[in-house]
Amino acid sequence: MHPELVKKAFAVGLTEALKLFAAIPTKELASAVAKSALTVIKKLKTVAK
Repeated sequence: MHPELVKKAFAVGLTEALKLFAAIPTKELASAVAKSALTVIKKLKTVAK
């Protein structure tokens, strides 16, 4: 994968995740989303290598 594309996808994904995060009313749901976001970030980092 092209590093610049990965960076763009990462930035967009992070922005979308933050929007979702802001829309979530409860802490339980927020932490679940945070965990899944971290999983996605780890996968992206693995792909970016």
